[in-house]
Amino acid sequence: MSGLIIPRPDDFHIHLRDDALLKRVLPLTARFFGRAVAMPNLHPKPVATAQDLMAYRDRIRAATSEDFEALMTIYLTPGTTPEIILEAARAGAVAAKFYPKSATTNSDHGLDPADFLAKSEWFEAMQQAGMKLCIHGEVNTVHETRREQEFLRLFAEADLPKRFPRLRFVLEHLSTAAGVAVVETYPNVGGTITLHHLMLTYEDAMANPHHYCMPVPKTNQDVVALNKAVLFGNRHRRLFLGSDSAPHIMSSKEGVKEPKAGVYSAPVLLPKLAEHFANAHRLHAIIDFACGNGADFYGLPSPRGTLELVRERFQIARPDPAPDALIPFYAGRPIGWNVRTH
Repeated sequence: MSGLIIPRPDDFHIHLRDDALLKRVLPLTARFFGRAVAMPNLHPKPVATAQDLMAYRDRIRAATSEDFEALMTIYLTPGTTPEIILEAARAGAVAAKFYPKSATTNSDHGLDPADFLAKSEWFEAMQQAGMKLCIHGEVNTVHETRREQEFLRLFAEADLPKRFPRLRFVLEHLSTAAGVAVVETYPNVGGTITLHHLMLTYEDAMANPHHYCMPVPKTNQDVVALNKAVLFGNRHRRLFLGSDSAPHIMSSKEGVKEPKAGVYSAPVLLPKLAEHFANAHRLHAIIDFACGNGADFYGLPSPRGTLELVRERFQIARPDPAPDALIPFYAGRPIGWNVRTH
C-alpha cells in the first residue's frame, strides 16, 4: 500500500509534563492526535485531587491551539479516599492511576502493590463513578525483567476483574506475553501497548539510555507476542495504543549512573508506527489499534477528522548536545512513512 486514510488517532497513555516542558512537547501530540490520556505523575506535586485536575487541564488547554482533548486522570496516593475519587470523576477524570511506589519516574507518591490491591473501597467508588483504573503493573521487589509478571500474578490472585465486573481495568504499557494473556482472560480488562515495546528488547534498552524505560522491554518472544496480538490476533479489540511517550532532558539520560526511565516517542510516533505496520503488511490494522479499540473500551465517541499515512521519507534530526535537549526515539534515522493532515 502506498497510503491509507485513517481517523484521527488517540493516545491512551502519554506524559505531557508541565510548565515549560509541557509547552515544548504538547504540540507534537496535538498536531496529529485528537485525544490523549494525560498521566498525573507531575513533579513535585502529582495530580491527586479534583482541584489539581482542573488546574492541570487549564494549563494543557493554554499550551495548544489545536483541536485537542486531554483525558484527565488522578494519581492514587496513600491519602486518596472514595470521596476524592468521586469528586475527581465529577470534575472530569476518566481514570485513576496506580503507580507502585518508587518503581518508575515520579512514583514516590504511589503505593505498595499489595496495599493497592486491597483497596476495595477505591474500586467500588471507581465502579460507581464509571471511571477506568489505569495500572502501572509492576512489583519492584524483584529484578526489573520479572516485575510485570510478578504483578500479574498478584492481580490474578486478587481476582479484581471478577469482583468488580463493572470496573474497567487498563494494564498499561504491556511488555510481556503474560500481559496479553491476562487481557484475553477478562472481558473488563484492556491493555495499552507502546511503539517501543513492539520494537525493543531488554538488550536494546541496556545499550541505549534513550531506550531505557519502565517496564523494561523483555525478550524476543515477548516482542513477537505483542506484535502478534496487535497485528493479527486482537480479536477481543481490547488492546490499543498508549505511547507512554516520556520526555526527559539529556542531562538526566546521558552520562548519569541511573538514567531516568522513559522513551520520548511523540515526535516520530505516527510515522514510525505506520512503517512498523506496513512492514508487516498490516497497515490497515493501525485503524483498530490507534483509532478504534481504545475509544470503544473507554466508551468515547469515534474520533473526529482524518489523517493520511503516506509512503514517503520522514526524519527528525537529533538535537545538538545540550543539558536541556530532548532526544526523540529514532532521531536521526530515516523512516519510510509520513503523515499528512487534511
